[in-house]
Amino acid sequence: MKPDDETRENGRSPLALAGMGLELAITVILVAACGYWLDRLWGTKPWLSVLGAALGMTVAMVNLVRKARPGGKGGV
Repeated sequence: MKPDDETRENGRSPLALAGMGLELAITVILVAACGYWLDRLWGTKPWLSVLGAALGMTVAMVNLVRKARPGGKGGV
């Protein structure tokens, strides 16, 4: 089986799948970092960091599920 056959079979290239994983990680890191920054600004450590990480994971997973569905191209 050639790589082109595998891509046509499942509709996703390995590079696109890697990009989805990278997007998930970056989303979680950025939102958690924003929570950490707000914690330092307002002195609420660690609550906004935890909330940011949870929110980042939720948004990233919703986006990942939308893109992973057959024919799914949209994001959050």
